[in-house]
Amino acid sequence: MVDIYKEIQEILDKGEDGAVASVVARKGSAPMSADAKMIIYKDGSMKGTVGGGCLEADVWAEAKRVLRKGGAAKMSFDLTEAEAGESGHICGGIVDVLIEPLSNYSSEILSEIVRVRAEGGRAILASVISRSDGKAAGPGDRMFIYRDGTALGVIGGVEEEIVRFAAEVLHNERPDNKTFTAPGSDVALEVFFEPIITRPTVYIFGGGHVSKHIAKVADVAGFRLIIVEDRESYANKERFPEAEDFVLVEDFEHLDGVMPEIDPTDMTIIVTRGHQYDEDILQWAWDKPFRYMGMIGSRTKILATYRHLEEKMGVSREEFIQRVRAPMGLEIGADVPGEIAVSIVAELLLVRRQNLIRDPELMGRPKSAALMKLVKKDQRVGV
Repeated sequence: MVDIYKEIQEILDKGEDGAVASVVARKGSAPMSADAKMIIYKDGSMKGTVGGGCLEADVWAEAKRVLRKGGAAKMSFDLTEAEAGESGHICGGIVDVLIEPLSNYSSEILSEIVRVRAEGGRAILASVISRSDGKAAGPGDRMFIYRDGTALGVIGGVEEEIVRFAAEVLHNERPDNKTFTAPGSDVALEVFFEPIITRPTVYIFGGGHVSKHIAKVADVAGFRLIIVEDRESYANKERFPEAEDFVLVEDFEHLDGVMPEIDPTDMTIIVTRGHQYDEDILQWAWDKPFRYMGMIGSRTKILATYRHLEEKMGVSREEFIQRVRAPMGLEIGADVPGEIAVSIVAELLLVRRQNLIRDPELMGRPKSAALMKLVKKDQRVGV
């Protein structure tokens, strides 16, 4: 995936300029994410996307005007379902796009954005996108708010309100906007709040054929991938071009001191060859703060693993069932590796977006319920 902010920093470091377009508001089914951005270079080339189709052609034309005359511009596109289809879009709705020179980003704030995204932090970028007095947003109309509430930059006397709302946006991990008016002022400021978050890291234990499919789908879905293997021929860029890093271990029984420090946003997928090392990895992972732990396999194999670990660790099978997604993946009738990969990554996204899920039934785990029934049955017969 293109790291737009890193690209902006590199352009400005060269003393060059360009324009950046960002989707800053939407209504209806039109998509909006923190990655909905596009750079327009001075030579007219582009990198990134704000939705494709005729929308991007109009944005490109406005960006060229912004580069000639300066300032910033906000464009609104009303895409009915019919218009969306004719324009090459898959969704209808209203989309607002902010177009501004790259030089509107201060070097201090831009450096912090790149650093936080690279080092695994969490923050919010708040940008003024429109003013009720008609003036264009400028270089000083931004704040960078850290997780602890401290901030760089100021915005028109409404800093405290912006910091409070930024905490809500960071919790939801979804872009949002809100209008503020400073005390004693009659100028309303529309502010766009953008989460600055490292792509969630997924550790894939095992480099087999299923893992290759998982890596492809997870990369497209915006996850950062680390492959953990004990075979060098299965842990390399040729086999996994999507992976950001590899951990080559001597064996899966001794992972302490070899694995990176685990962050509470990290996720892990256990798919070792023939399930030989699943038990060792799950035992190691149990006391780590993984947001998601998933394991592939049949119900019989999974329950046997839990039974062995119950004896070794003193952790009940019920506790494993509550925490580990196994068999992992949403129930979509997946059969072949590509389908299994889609079901697994869909479950990763469900966990990642769980704060936004309105229907509690979507967070249900029928596979876990089925396993729990088998455990109860075993207990009745003394197994």
